[in-house]
Parts: sequence; C-alpha cells; structure tokens
Amino acid sequence: MNRIVFLLITLIGFLLINGCVAPTPDNQSLSRFSDYTYVTSSPEQVVCNYRSKSNAITGKSTPHFLNISVLPNPIKIVCSKAGFWNSGIILEPIYGTTFFDRISLGKYISLNSTSYTEADIGPFKRLPRKIHVVLRKSIFKTIDERDNYYAEEVLFAKNSWIKVFHRLEQLCKETEDKRELSVVKPDQRSCLKAKKKIEQTIRNDMIIIEQQRRRSITQ
Repeated sequence: MNRIVFLLITLIGFLLINGCVAPTPDNQSLSRFSDYTYVTSSPEQVVCNYRSKSNAITGKSTPHFLNISVLPNPIKIVCSKAGFWNSGIILEPIYGTTFFDRISLGKYISLNSTSYTEADIGPFKRLPRKIHVVLRKSIFKTIDERDNYYAEEVLFAKNSWIKVFHRLEQLCKETEDKRELSVVKPDQRSCLKAKKKIEQTIRNDMIIIEQQRRRSITQ
C-alpha cells in the first residue's frame, strides 16, 4: 500500500513539474523558466525553416511552439508562402535589457527587437519568447494595386521606426537633463552612434521594400 502511495505521489510530482515548464500549443503563456519560442505570422500558415551551421529544424507551419535554443547560434529563419516574398531573419542571443543597450552593443536590430524587454527573452539561451514573421505580397492583379500596397508598407515601416527614433531622442534628452544628478544614462557619443544605426537600418528597410515592389509581378 505504501509503495502504491509513493508511486502516485511521484507521478503527480512529475506531471506538475513538466506541466509548469513545458509549453503546449493550447497554452500560449510561456513559463518564465522556458526557452521555447512561440512563432506567429502574417499571413497565417507560412512554413518556416530554422538552420544553423550544424543542424536544422524544417517544415514548421505557423503558429507553432519551438525550442530553437537547441540549435547553435546564429540561427537563420526562412519563412515562405506562395504569393509572398520569403522572410529571412538572423537570430542571435539578445543581450542588454533595453533596445538602447542592444544598439550600443552593435547587435542586429529590427522593429520586433526594439520592443523586447527582459521578460520577452528566454532565461538561458537569451532568445526571444515570441517571434512574429511578416511576409509581403509578391503577386498582384494590377500595377496600381501593387504600388498602393507597397506605399502602405513604406508608410507603416517609416512611422514605426520614427516612434523608435523618438524614444531614443527622449532617452538622450533625459541624459542631458539629469547629467548633474549623476544618473547612469547613455552619453552623447553613444546617443549619436545609436541614432546613426537606426537611420541606416531605416534606409536598408526602405531599399528592401522598394526591391520587393519592383520585382513583384502582376497577373
């Protein structure tokens, strides 16, 4: 009898431990102890392949949970769907608690990564807990439809980056205002470097959007 009770207690403990740590597809809230990443996309049901130098995870349709931390860094993510341009993402560990820290460290930045907080990053491999992949259309009925679509894409990207830039300017202004109080803030040289990096990233994004517009086809 005692042996049965012991086995039942052990089994319940095992289930409780695994239930707390391992995320499941019907529970999108990730444990703070988990290194799993939840991947969504626009449009839905795109197919993503994850590759590193020595390993790969392929054929994953969105949305999905995935322990991409098992792959060595850096990880290249390529997502695709018929009628859309492929989305290529280079994923590396995210260090720094704010987007300014990440810029200052010379890390790759994107609109997604600028909003990451410490709670958005896995505790062990420092990879994001959630990734949202966006694919742009590549096939249109008319040239006007194509141009209108990409005009909206340009506007959205510019407005989003402008918000990021304004956040950086506000942070740098606070630095200047509080310098006499010896508050630990970015210095002006770091601010200038960060602004130039954002400006270059905006230009690169605009080039990619324009290239996709020109290469899109009409039927």
